[in-house]
Amino acid sequence: MLQNLFLNTNALLKTISPFIQKVFAILMIITLFFADIALLNTNTHASDPDFETNHILEIYYQPNQDYVEVKERLRLQVNTSLYLYPAGYMQEMYITPISSEYQNELFDSEMAFSRDSLQVYVNGQINNSYQVENTPQGIKVLIPQDYNIDNYNPFEAEIRYKSHQFIDINGNISNIYTPQMPTLEDSKTDGNGLKTNYNYTQKILVPENESMHSYYSPSSIQINTENGHRIYTLDHQTIKNNMGWVQIGTEQYTYFKIEQKAPISDNLIPESISNISPLLSTNVYEIILPREFEETNQEIYIKSISPEPKLLYHDDEGNLIGRWEVPANKESTITIEGYVKQSIHKDIQEEATSTNEEASDTQETKSTTEVTLTDLASDIRSNQTLSKFLESDTYWQTTDPEIIQLANSLKADKEKIYDILISDYNYLVEEFDYSYDKVSQFNQRIGALRALEGEATVCMEYSDSLITLLRAQGIPARPAFGYGNDPLLDNEVYNSTQQTDVSKTEFLQKNEATLSDTTNNTNSNESDENKTVESNNEDLNQKSKGHQWVQVWFPDYGWMTVDPTWGETKRIYIGPDLEHVLWYTSSSISTSPIDAMVYSANITAENAYDNYHIIIYPVPASQFSEIGSLKTVDQIATISDLQIIQEQDKLDFMIKTNPLGKTAIVVLPVCVTLVIFIVIITLIASQIRKYNKKRLMANTTSNDNTGKDIEKDTSKKLETKSEN
Repeated sequence: MLQNLFLNTNALLKTISPFIQKVFAILMIITLFFADIALLNTNTHASDPDFETNHILEIYYQPNQDYVEVKERLRLQVNTSLYLYPAGYMQEMYITPISSEYQNELFDSEMAFSRDSLQVYVNGQINNSYQVENTPQGIKVLIPQDYNIDNYNPFEAEIRYKSHQFIDINGNISNIYTPQMPTLEDSKTDGNGLKTNYNYTQKILVPENESMHSYYSPSSIQINTENGHRIYTLDHQTIKNNMGWVQIGTEQYTYFKIEQKAPISDNLIPESISNISPLLSTNVYEIILPREFEETNQEIYIKSISPEPKLLYHDDEGNLIGRWEVPANKESTITIEGYVKQSIHKDIQEEATSTNEEASDTQETKSTTEVTLTDLASDIRSNQTLSKFLESDTYWQTTDPEIIQLANSLKADKEKIYDILISDYNYLVEEFDYSYDKVSQFNQRIGALRALEGEATVCMEYSDSLITLLRAQGIPARPAFGYGNDPLLDNEVYNSTQQTDVSKTEFLQKNEATLSDTTNNTNSNESDENKTVESNNEDLNQKSKGHQWVQVWFPDYGWMTVDPTWGETKRIYIGPDLEHVLWYTSSSISTSPIDAMVYSANITAENAYDNYHIIIYPVPASQFSEIGSLKTVDQIATISDLQIIQEQDKLDFMIKTNPLGKTAIVVLPVCVTLVIFIVIITLIASQIRKYNKKRLMANTTSNDNTGKDIEKDTSKKLETKSEN
């Protein structure tokens, strides 16, 4: 531009005197010289990069596809005229896996699927001169650079491929993930003082007319609409510490079927006799059913129950428990079949950061991120039941000095509950490593203290530790047990050929400080996380795993779901989603319910869990069309108050489940019969005695009369003889 100005000025000067021309020419040369120096200094200023590298990863979701289409663009730009990238280099891009940690046959086949669909473009034109190499970071794509990259010629390349790894279709919802990125740098300066800026952006694009999301993480994701798509964007700073996760769909349906086999435990009383009265030979089974839960609007629909339960009630925690009475001298099976329906129709990130529109002007409801410990203290004073969720317990050693010190350091001077929770959450994710060895071997529950001291951890240790820290900080927390689907934690342990339909959330053993393997201990409370629950529907091919997580109390909200275990996949998992099916909760170890229990008067009765099986898997809406004909829990529940049950059923329960009660029931009829027999014999003997006595008296009277007659006859004879 300055050169053009010089030429135009020079043409003008030709019309004036030669002396003036020379003066202007000298001045123009000096001006151009200093202008070029200023331009060079501007291009190499320390605050401006000499080079820029921009990556934009876009993941395109389409309904009814089990894969996503991925486009990643690379732009290399030179901002200085002093340097360039010479031609002949091979620029690198990657087909990035969801995580390079999960190396197995499934991983290899998924990467091959992406590689086979690969297309490469350079400056908008397809390019087939690329090369690929397998690396731990993914499939490296080497793209030839056929020209110099300088200040006027940037380099733009794009790779396109399909991936199953970034999407997980689970029943009626679709989870879309962005890949975990290696450590990202903002910029780098080399030994020559040349500075390069790096910028990464990730986007998930969903058709605008598709279902809304029910969950996304992290909360800093930006959402906008453009060109018919709803776009979820993660900027460079967000990608540094997180991976993206968007859950599409607002309702989830989960099918479950519980089978509890009741084997024979009484070989003494024959059926013909026990049919007269069930008191003579009965076992009582208690089985936990999935419960209702407000956060995800979780509702339970019963398809069938066989046989009918004697009782179906809620305990003090709101857990749903059924009680069945079955013959102890006859083999039988208890079967419960039904559905869990969950729904989230509000943007939970907006709900968490906005105030309640229905709140009055004088009492505005704070968002969950803003409530403080002062607000919580007021909640606890007005709701005394919350205090039990602050107590120390077997695996939640809140009064231990080490726990107190750590809890205080993490809490520091924070006043907001959410900030304290994030501090605890991040600490556990950073300090713990999920132990697949512990899952597949002797999975003993060790509690928070031992976990925080460095022992191997799985979901129950993550949860127990978070509960302990929160309770020590004065924040009510409780364990939640149920089933979850998280493909990002899948590993060879879950992908092994050994499959079973038996799963366990957490089998809580009462009044025990240590636990042993559930396969060897009839009262164990282990989480068989290595045992998967397989759907018998091959089209679904989904798995749900027994899992433990945490619920934290927030004023004006209630119990909020928090899963520290899933934080291992670079997600801050706080708030409701549709991947957790809640089964039950507890306030303490000693009062926690157990999935299945048998109460029997027979010492040979097997542990209930040995014969407990569950099948559970999500289904799409198209397979859940019978909800109108199903019964809700409220429609079939018999009694809602456990205290009433205990008072009404105490004697009956004791007789049927206590050896002394059974003995009394068996012996009592014998004793009664014996007493009746004795009474009858006594009465008969008495009657016989009375009869004999009467007969004797009659004989005696007869003899007396006969003697008198003889005496009279003799007297008469003597008198006659005397007269003669």
